[in-house]
Amino acid sequence: MPTILKCENIFKTYHTEEKIIEVLRGVTLELEESQTTVVVGASGAGKSTFLHILSGLDEPDKGKVFYMNEDLLKKSDEEISAFRNQNIGFVFQFHYLLPEFTAEENVALPMLVQNISFSKAIERARVLLKEVNLEERASHKPAELSGGEQQRVAIARALANNPKILFADEPTGNLDSDTSKLIENLLVKLREKYGLTLLIVTHNDELKKIGGRVITMKDGKIIESN
Repeated sequence: MPTILKCENIFKTYHTEEKIIEVLRGVTLELEESQTTVVVGASGAGKSTFLHILSGLDEPDKGKVFYMNEDLLKKSDEEISAFRNQNIGFVFQFHYLLPEFTAEENVALPMLVQNISFSKAIERARVLLKEVNLEERASHKPAELSGGEQQRVAIARALANNPKILFADEPTGNLDSDTSKLIENLLVKLREKYGLTLLIVTHNDELKKIGGRVITMKDGKIIESN
C-alpha cells in the first residue's frame, strides 16, 4: 500500500521554569494507506505529542511531516486548519462534545464549517449516528448520554467529512472494560468499511489485539515496531 503520512526525525522539547523536557527525540515513521497502527507506551513516553504533530495540531522543533508527499509544516495556520477539517478525523479520551447541542448537531458541526447546508449536515449526521448504533439518541444532549455513548457520538463526528486518516488518542482511556471493547470493535468495523488509515495512541495493551502494526515508544523514541 502507498504511504499516506510520514514524519522524519521529529524532535519536540518543552521548557518549564524548572527544567527542559525532551518529549520527542528523533522519531521517524511511515503510515501506509488503510493501515491500522497502534502506538503504545507508558504515560510520558511522548505518544500524544507525537499524534498532535502528525495531525498538524502541534509543530515539532525539528523534523518534517508529509501527507501524500506534501510538506505540512510549510502550510500556514489557516491552511493547516483547512487540511485537518478535510482530511483528518479525531477521537480523544475526552469527547469534547458541546453540551448545549444535541448528538446530531455535534456530529453536524464539522460539515457546517465546510459550508454544507444545515439540512444536508443533519441528514448525514443521522446516517453516521446509525453507524455507531445511536440513531435513537440523535436528539439527546451529551448530559443525557452515558460515557460510552458520548464517545460513539465523538467517533461519528470524526467521520463527518469523510477523512482519510482517523487519529484516536486514548479512545478507551476513560471507559470501563466492556464499553472499551465496544469502542475497539467499532473502530475496527469503521476502518474496514471506509478504508481509513487508523492511528491509535494508547497505554491499554488490549488495543494491541485489534490487528495491524504495533509501535512501542519509550522516553520520546520508538523502541520497537512490528
